Parts: sequence; structure tokens; C-alpha cells
Amino acid sequence: FHGVTFSVQRPLTFWSVPWPILANPLQLDPGKIDWAATETFFIDVKDVLTAEEYKEMVLRAQRTFHPDRWVGK
Repeated sequence: FHGVTFSVQRPLTFWSVPWPILANPLQLDPGKIDWAATETFFIDVKDVLTAEEYKEMVLRAQRTFHPDRWVGK
């Protein structure tokens, strides 16, 4: 997802996005992506990452899902 240039030949789709939730990708649908699922993801991964890894992941998620990032997509 990061570093990919989307185009007519390579369109951005729902499946292109690394949604920050804990769900089987084969069973993922837009209805499963909500605040609670995202919050659960960040709470759970905090337990398995170092403080520095967690901080970097949160910063990357903020950059990825910031509304300005999606304007050109």
C-alpha cells in the first residue's frame, strides 16, 4: 500500500488498504471497520510491540489514514 501508485490499471480498492483491525482478511467487509474494532487493534498490538515500535506504528497509521492523504487517491 505504501509506495504504490494507483491508476486505472492498478485501482485503489477496498482490499488495497491495510485496515488497522483484527479480522480475517477473507471475511473483511466495510461494516466491520469501526472505531471499536480499530481501538481493539491498537490496544492488542501494544502488548506485543516495544514502545518504540508501537509509537512508529501509530505515527504511520496517522499518516496513512489522515484525510489529506486520500484526496489524491
